[in-house]
Amino acid sequence: MRRTVEVVGFSMLLGGAVWAGCSSDDSEPQATTTATSSSTTTTTTTTTSSSVSTTSSGPSSPCDGGREDGVCNPSIEGCDCDDCKPTAKCIEDLCTTDGACDVLYDSCICPDCDGDYVCDPSYCNDDGLCTSFVESCMCADCQSKPDCQDNVSVCSNMQADGSCGVDEGCACVDCFGTPACISCVVNDLCELADPCYCSDCADDTFCNDPAECVNNGVCLALFEGCQCADCQDVPECGAGGGGGAGGAGGM
Repeated sequence: MRRTVEVVGFSMLLGGAVWAGCSSDDSEPQATTTATSSSTTTTTTTTTSSSVSTTSSGPSSPCDGGREDGVCNPSIEGCDCDDCKPTAKCIEDLCTTDGACDVLYDSCICPDCDGDYVCDPSYCNDDGLCTSFVESCMCADCQSKPDCQDNVSVCSNMQADGSCGVDEGCACVDCFGTPACISCVVNDLCELADPCYCSDCADDTFCNDPAECVNNGVCLALFEGCQCADCQDVPECGAGGGGGAGGAGGM
């Protein structure tokens, strides 16, 4: 995906590795023979061989690499690693309001993340719980959160129904990521904030991946390409849903 950080899992602790060398306490008789001029004398001696058992302890820290480095890697580090404790992964509904949607220090319900590509609606998990680190106001589980209420109250009948109506503005959660609310930056690069219908994204692997199609009747152009059923009929995709139309003008 074009998302800068893909959260697919939670903590994986790196446990200490302990190993021991082989040891033996075998006593094996060794016979030596001494020859003299008058007789032959056989002397038996006992040789004891042993090796020292060695134990080595590996990293026991829950952080990636066995130590803190000041950077949270949320896909493999959990909240018991100090690197992640101050992030939105570990502080529920954390917002750092600075005009940018930060993948670590903003929850997806934050105002800075409204309709942002970072908060991919494919992470919605309708289980009755809002995991705001990855679930946004587009997810039904999160729409009762205070930070989402402003985006719900401006929708028709003050309710979100998953469909962007003609009388609903871009502040309505139903309209996040729809073609009318985003535009292309034409610079020969398919960037994360570009809708998939942009000419720059015509050959982009992510935008042409049918696995990214949600097929819920709403064209979420930041995530769905013109090959998706939801987007084939939008004007930006052109007649018949051809790939990567010119889209809205550059900003």
